[in-house]
Amino acid sequence: MVRLHAERANKTLLDTKEQDLLEGEEPSLFQVLRILKQRESRNIRQVTDEHGNTLSTFRDIAANFVTQLTHKYQHIPVNETALATLQNFPHPVCQMAHAEQLQQPITNDELLAAWRAGARRKSPGIDGLSLEFYTATWETVRSELLLVLNHMFLDKHISRKQKH
Repeated sequence: MVRLHAERANKTLLDTKEQDLLEGEEPSLFQVLRILKQRESRNIRQVTDEHGNTLSTFRDIAANFVTQLTHKYQHIPVNETALATLQNFPHPVCQMAHAEQLQQPITNDELLAAWRAGARRKSPGIDGLSLEFYTATWETVRSELLLVLNHMFLDKHISRKQKH
């Protein structure tokens, strides 16, 4: 039963792609139940149209959305000379000094700024490592983290486990 839910969750969820999973890994029962609950809460059960009518069937709701979007994004008349001027407008070019600067390794100051920009009591990924972890271990992990990030950035390669 759990395996059936896990397979269904893997196939139907947008955020669970095969390349994001480690070899042989399957979502836990907790993850499957949480995903199904989230999916259920995202369903639109009814809408009210512009005349105050309540629509509850999928077909009526979809038709109402199409109507609303058609009215919202209808054709906008454009001055042809303004369009030609816009097309001839020169695109900004990155100065060579800036381009070279973007290819430099990540510095301690940049890493520190990113660390400080993190939100408290939040985990940016599935590893569960929050800002509080990095705060408590900053002096220990700073240099290693900088080495890993620069290795990934400069070599332009991230392993499957790092992506996960």
